[in-house]
Amino acid sequence: MASPPSPVSRLLSYGSVVLHTDDVDLLLDGRWLNDRLITFATEYLMDQLNAEERERTELVCASTCEMLKFSPEFTSWLSDYRSRSLVFFVVNNNRDPTRPGGSHWSLLIYEKERNRFSYLDSLYRVFTVTVPKKNKGEHFEGLDMITQLLRPQKASARPLVEEIDDEEENEKEGESDEEEEDELDTVGDELLVDQTAHEGNEESVLDEESKEYGYGFGWRRRGVLERLKWEKKNKLLVCAIYIHRSYTFSADSFDPDDMLEEILRWKMEKNEKSDITHDDKERMKELPNKKLPLLSCEETYAVSLSLVDILFAYAYDQRMNMGESSVESSWTYSTLSPSLSSLTRWKNGKEAVQAAARRALVYPLYRTWNLVEKVFDDLKEIVKRGRSSIVHSLCVIHSELAVGGDFRYLLNELIITDLLIWTQSVEGEVIERLEKEIREIKNEWRRGNGF
Repeated sequence: MASPPSPVSRLLSYGSVVLHTDDVDLLLDGRWLNDRLITFATEYLMDQLNAEERERTELVCASTCEMLKFSPEFTSWLSDYRSRSLVFFVVNNNRDPTRPGGSHWSLLIYEKERNRFSYLDSLYRVFTVTVPKKNKGEHFEGLDMITQLLRPQKASARPLVEEIDDEEENEKEGESDEEEEDELDTVGDELLVDQTAHEGNEESVLDEESKEYGYGFGWRRRGVLERLKWEKKNKLLVCAIYIHRSYTFSADSFDPDDMLEEILRWKMEKNEKSDITHDDKERMKELPNKKLPLLSCEETYAVSLSLVDILFAYAYDQRMNMGESSVESSWTYSTLSPSLSSLTRWKNGKEAVQAAARRALVYPLYRTWNLVEKVFDDLKEIVKRGRSSIVHSLCVIHSELAVGGDFRYLLNELIITDLLIWTQSVEGEVIERLEKEIREIKNEWRRGNGF
């Protein structure tokens, strides 16, 4: 906003605006516009309209917009513009009505015919359009699943490029290779070059069963670990620790310290609208627009079970840091989740919960059964809140693994990226089944049949 003009010569009087030489100097490169220049522009533009256009259009000057913005009677002031079809509000980011300030201007547009506001902000390249629903109260699912929304829709016409199955593609490649070899043979020996296939053991990291079934999302990846020379290739850990049915642990026999008591008292915040944050949306925009492998019903269920221990590790980290992430977060995810640390495939949800809980009683700083029970309650709450809560959790995991060091970004490449894309588009019944299974596991624990 503009401060009072300095005592210099008056340069221009136009309508209700008086411009001074110091105002015009602000038009030079690297200077900030003030409200007098903005108001001059609005009045000049209004004068360029014909009588009919002026009747249906209102360009509200900067000073009036500031008064409306800070007025407690904002709604009543807006009624003065209801007769206009288009109303333009010039908005400044000043938040203190008692003194000049602000460093940026943006534009708010009201369209009476469509009963909607549009917000234009050139600095951040943000163009927000608010459109009223045709049927008031109608609910649209998945509007915050950004990756799914950005995916091109299926065309009704036949595509010019047809995607063929892998087997058919391999057959055609084999036929074309044979034809090519025949052609080369007819040309002469000068074009023939002896080639030998690489005989290295690409899968030396994995056992025979892993070679057969693969790993990563949908267990469709092979050869990734060796080709990328994963530093932890000899550390595919499997936690097989016996825990006594009495559920007593050495740490439980001591009085918890103040920090642990605060951790146990912590409660997860709840967002009534959506758990998806602005950072989550930005991350989902950057995800690759890729076609995931077609999964069978059995494979879909197995993939959904991998969410159990991954979200358990996330819930543990959130409780330990009381809703925040830390430099140890990526370690926590990759250590407590067998799906990440051991590339495990589960048969049921109980297996996944047991394995994650056992690792939580072995590896982290605080290892108590009371903490594990609290974390499991957090896991149950995350899945109960639905798709948006799960997607938010995976976005946080994805961001932390990307910068976590120790080559943990490879876990994004193998599992988390595809799992994040898959979760946005998977049928709601899959998540409902997972929530039901976790709830039943919790009931078994209460009856003493958990471990």
